[in-house]
Amino acid sequence: MITRRICTSCNIEKPFEEFGNYKKGKWGKRENCKVCKRIKDREYERANQDKMTAKHARWVKNNYQHVLEYNQKRYEN
Repeated sequence: MITRRICTSCNIEKPFEEFGNYKKGKWGKRENCKVCKRIKDREYERANQDKMTAKHARWVKNNYQHVLEYNQKRYEN
């Protein structure tokens, strides 16, 4: 049984636990490890700050009750 995979970004062989689940991927795992994916996502967010700000504003608008409850719990402490 295969329990390891090579990350396509850093080319290091790692265990399956270090790869995110992805049902379309080979063996049901992503091709990039979690660390490399996080780095790639951060680069995209920095390059597209306007899109990310708008996305966050939409999320807050659609989840206002959740944000309100979170802030109340946060400020109680």
